[in-house]
Amino acid sequence: MKHAALIVLPVLAFTPLMAQEAPEPSVLPTEQPLSPSKQDVLKAALKEMAAAQSEDLYAAVEAIEETGGTEEDWLTQMTAEAEAGDPVAQLWSARRMLDRMVTRGSDPATDEDVKKAVQMLAAAAASGYVPAKVEQARLAGSGVGCKPDTKKGMQYLVEACKAGSVRARAAYLLVSGRLDNGNFERPEVASELKKNNYYLEEIIATLYGESPEATEWWKKASEHGSAKAAFVLSQSDDVSKTDEQAAAYLRLAVERHLPEALAAIGALETGGDGAVVPLNKEQGIRHLQEALVLGCLPAAVTLGSQYIQAPDRYSAQRVFNLYREAASRGDGRAMVAHAYCLATGRGCTADAAKGIDALQRLARGGMPYAYMALADLYFNGIGAEPDVQKAIDALGEAASAGLPRTYTLMA
Repeated sequence: MKHAALIVLPVLAFTPLMAQEAPEPSVLPTEQPLSPSKQDVLKAALKEMAAAQSEDLYAAVEAIEETGGTEEDWLTQMTAEAEAGDPVAQLWSARRMLDRMVTRGSDPATDEDVKKAVQMLAAAAASGYVPAKVEQARLAGSGVGCKPDTKKGMQYLVEACKAGSVRARAAYLLVSGRLDNGNFERPEVASELKKNNYYLEEIIATLYGESPEATEWWKKASEHGSAKAAFVLSQSDDVSKTDEQAAAYLRLAVERHLPEALAAIGALETGGDGAVVPLNKEQGIRHLQEALVLGCLPAAVTLGSQYIQAPDRYSAQRVFNLYREAASRGDGRAMVAHAYCLATGRGCTADAAKGIDALQRLARGGMPYAYMALADLYFNGIGAEPDVQKAIDALGEAASAGLPRTYTLMA
């Protein structure tokens, strides 16, 4: 008698894997684009962001959510807005293209996606959107889309500083050497610290590494409005910190719309023990959706596991598209889930050979959960006759990597 599936995708661990090729599946049609009224709401939100020189896309995400849109609607419409010339969407789209370049492991000086990303950034910066100018500085200085040109990168930074970018002022102090040797008494540095420039405080905290001084700088940055600092403090190993304090920092980072914090609290709300963060699946799913569209790829598999548990509300196709999007941008967990769906035909046209081949490559590349998925396929005879020994061998590889439950499954 064939056993029920051994592998439950929600248990996949947060383990990023870059530069692995994701399989190209045969995909069912995606949901329809947004209606014109929803498009208008998104356009208005993006216009307000550009006017405020803001990088916080949360208002635009809410605009999609409140009109009934999904994460697929967000991806579709933001891509369309970028192609139409919206500067905020262009910066968003350029960053996604750069993610894909890293995933492929291609040459950043010549990759076609990078060239298009650089063009979009130039257009966004030329329209007066300063955050795009800061991104231009980073790419020019590190040689993405061009040969490394620190002089040109510094020129972009200076232009962004003159345009009022607080982030650019912090970056300028770092790359110009004014933070060297831990001397923060220089007039330019002291002036920015007096203005509570938390981007600069984040940089200084990073320079201190894991020392107690770093914690103090993270606390200063959090007090002055840094979402990143609040999240770092929520995740730190400070033994004097209580669970309640950690949760308070996490909620602060969520209030400041940090994608990683939204993903973390969403995971707790949908699957935690409820001791510190109350269980609330509906709110947790919304937080996971927001984290994903704001760029936190690890949220994709956690969100997909929630969709799988509610097939009456979320189609298998939507789950597959979710994994495909994150897999295409290099998220290791999503690559495993995506390949598993491809092998089993969950939400797509099944191609067991291609799915198994992708899982085998992921396993060889250092993704232990791929062995768990392979064990399930071998045991249930997907792609070939059932082979219990192959399934046990795959579980043994997963056990060697320290994954939980493998010995129970082997038994």
